[in-house]
Amino acid sequence: MKKMLLILISITIANNCFAQIDVRGGGAAEALWTQNYNKQLIEGVEISAIEGSPYVTEAFLPGKIYSGNKVQNQAILLRYNIYNDLIEVEDPSKGTKGPHNSVLKSPRIWVEIAGKKYVFMDNFRDEFHTDGSYLILLEEGENYNLYKKHNATLTEARKARNTYERDKPASFSQTTTYYLLDNSSQSFIEVPSRDSKAKKEMENLKKGSKSFISKNKIDLENDKGMLSLFNYINN
Repeated sequence: MKKMLLILISITIANNCFAQIDVRGGGAAEALWTQNYNKQLIEGVEISAIEGSPYVTEAFLPGKIYSGNKVQNQAILLRYNIYNDLIEVEDPSKGTKGPHNSVLKSPRIWVEIAGKKYVFMDNFRDEFHTDGSYLILLEEGENYNLYKKHNATLTEARKARNTYERDKPASFSQTTTYYLLDNSSQSFIEVPSRDSKAKKEMENLKKGSKSFISKNKIDLENDKGMLSLFNYINN
């Protein structure tokens, strides 16, 4: 029986200003990217006028788009827009200035950028994301999975209050947060940034974690340190 293609086009008029296109074939999802992402203003300010960056890397890097374990698109250039929570796809005909396409947000679709696995978790919630978000999957385990979350905050421009000060342009600041996903409850556990809180939280997950962190001088602010702790907790 000849496969039928159902094309669903939804146009979103919101901050991201793009139209989503999802193509399904024979009951199996095939990953395509969304169209016409053309966000040049953030909070009414030109991106080029904002100090710092809303991206993990400004450059588009080689990547692949997957649906499940099947590669749907490869040998394409991708980058993660942290502030708008989008995986942007470079259109070679338009260069790095865009407008760009972006990957359809779906738990079944994930991307690989420079060896990093970005997955859209629709059950993730924090102060910035109420309908899911992209996280980087660092490691999977029997009891927990380890994720890394990039965050970008925009500070508005500020006019000088007196002759001794200078005007300050709008700027982006970036932070990184690590999470453990409890595989039994499917709930996320944030690893606190403060060392004392992190030790207490991890000790609640597995007795001896506090001693392990101190004895091995584990740095919980980088991937290497978190992976070391993660392996301890899962054993």
